[in-house]
Amino acid sequence: MSSTLPQRYTIYVACPGERPFFGWMKNFVWVEEDVDTDTDGDSYPRDSRTWTELTMITRDERDERFDVDPVQQNPLILKVRSEIQELAARAAYALAVYTGGGVSKQADGSFDAPDVLIPYMGKTFDLAAALQRNEWLKYPAHKSRADTGSC
Repeated sequence: MSSTLPQRYTIYVACPGERPFFGWMKNFVWVEEDVDTDTDGDSYPRDSRTWTELTMITRDERDERFDVDPVQQNPLILKVRSEIQELAARAAYALAVYTGGGVSKQADGSFDAPDVLIPYMGKTFDLAAALQRNEWLKYPAHKSRADTGSC
């Protein structure tokens, strides 16, 4: 998937676990519940957890966008890009938390815990509220059922 816009903010995410349902990403990245987005990617079937490509663009005057593309397959490293630093940081954070991965400024760099992205998510972004409204991040794919207490 190629982007027609330059995307200055790039974060690499090592993703050892399954990805979240791609539609859940919108609810974490944008605060508004009713934000209308257009998506494209390789999520086949639609509820796939093995997708590696995702483009998400708002369908309003903001025209905000982020892209996720594979850089390496084994181990899986995804590149998250956006013209807006906050969008790139939020999308990369959600992917890293859910998959049990790490984040880096370079594809072949050392990967840090996703918490290093918190200062870049935006001054008005309430991480606690975002985590509360996105239950899926409380039960990431990389945790076993014993870890989450679910049956």
